[in-house]
Amino acid sequence: MSTLCGRLSATCKPPDRVPAHTRDVPNDDPLSAHELAVLAWEAFTHNHVADAASLASRASRSAASSPRHDRQEVEVVCLAITGASERAYGLASEHLDEFPDDDLVRRVKEASH
Repeated sequence: MSTLCGRLSATCKPPDRVPAHTRDVPNDDPLSAHELAVLAWEAFTHNHVADAASLASRASRSAASSPRHDRQEVEVVCLAITGASERAYGLASEHLDEFPDDDLVRRVKEASH
């Protein structure tokens, strides 16, 4: 299994220091890591890069306590959004070997090749 599993791209991680104006905002996102990853990828494919990055960061935060499938899915999206196409393609290939029905990862892989 790839060493990327379980680690999130630095550019998709939420900031280490929470801005003062957001400290009282709950961290619980009403959307799942998968839903946020789908929205991030859709935003990215429509050239809404800032929205994609924000959604990917939320997905990363949500994925931290999610099953490995979701963590890998979010990582593939983060890698693709941040321009690491080869890494996204490689991890997507590994992910699809284990989870062949993952449509989101399949779409990201196709776009990353």
